[in-house]
Amino acid sequence: MQPIPSNELGINFSLVNRVIHRSVKRGLARRVPHQYTSLSIDEKSFPKGYTYVTVLSDPIGGVVIGIGEGRTKKATEDFLKESLTQDQPDNLQTVSMDMSAYIGAAQ
Repeated sequence: MQPIPSNELGINFSLVNRVIHRSVKRGLARRVPHQYTSLSIDEKSFPKGYTYVTVLSDPIGGVVIGIGEGRTKKATEDFLKESLTQDQPDNLQTVSMDMSAYIGAAQ
């Protein structure tokens, strides 16, 4: 299914962007803390300017837990502290990742 361009709906990008942000905020507010047993950490790059984000997900539940800026060890450590409660790391059995910066941050 192809997305419908906002101009075909008679609305502008600003309105679409606000709806997206409000929907994500509402969904995150409704999220119940979960005791994850597995996590996946990976990066996503954006070609212009080589900007990277780190994506933290639950491979068992099939959900994205959070998206953080950058992919350095420090950025990843800070992102993990923000994304997980203090006791969630204690229940982890596996963490999947493919970069050395993530390995240092996950230890």
